[in-house]
Amino acid sequence: MINKKVLDDFYYYVPGIHNYKVKLHGKIKAFLKFVNKRQGITIDPTFMDSVFTEEYDNQDPEEDDIALSPSQVHKLIELRKKLKNGVIDIEKCCTSEKIPVGLQEKLFRMKKGNLVRSLDCFLFMISTGQYHSDIMKSKIYISSNGSITHLRYRRAKNGSLCKAIQVRDDELFIGKELIEQYGIKSGANFPLDLSNTHFNLHLGRISELAEFEFKLIGKMARKTFASLLYFHKEHPMPIHLLQIMLGHMNVKNTAHYLRINDDDIAKEIDRIMFSDKKES
Repeated sequence: MINKKVLDDFYYYVPGIHNYKVKLHGKIKAFLKFVNKRQGITIDPTFMDSVFTEEYDNQDPEEDDIALSPSQVHKLIELRKKLKNGVIDIEKCCTSEKIPVGLQEKLFRMKKGNLVRSLDCFLFMISTGQYHSDIMKSKIYISSNGSITHLRYRRAKNGSLCKAIQVRDDELFIGKELIEQYGIKSGANFPLDLSNTHFNLHLGRISELAEFEFKLIGKMARKTFASLLYFHKEHPMPIHLLQIMLGHMNVKNTAHYLRINDDDIAKEIDRIMFSDKKES
């Protein structure tokens, strides 16, 4: 019989670091749910009580696991405006005598269009907390209640519901503008037709245009969404509400998404501890 004790023992038996063992344990549980429900194989229901949670060190995230600062998001929004107004033009790639000129022009226009759309998509992901997989597989549903417009969607990864996400425009979020520009309706999502690999390639080029010292990748958007809301200087979002917007069952998972650099932490501590002395 596969029960709670068997799965607990399996976790302790597997070699490796904690987070690896948790992921493997979770995959086993998912398989057992499948055979229990779909294949008619009876399993001791206590196996569901075997629970292990991943642990994260938010103070030392990996280089590609960061959130953008407000100033960096501003740079991307300004870059978007410059590309749209023709202030910045994309250099054409080297020509080839083997490819007709007309085809080269068409390929360049397509590449430029995909670059601009990738930037817009990334900013839309920052405004809604989505990953690339959510953009490609999930549908957003937009609702209005008086002057408040908000959206919801289910994560492509696990089907969890993310809801009450404000559709608005301000200095950091431009979700409303993008929804209107691309005519995004309920039951659809941002119109992107790029694989995650090609999407990240375009984001790499956008990083250069924005003069970042790092390469943008798609998964930074969701962490940026969480961090911008939680660490907002004027209206910080309570973590229990952020948990609802991110569709998390456990607030520990929400805390994992929060990213803030040491300089910002030091400034905030300085503001709290010494603001009175500076005013006097």
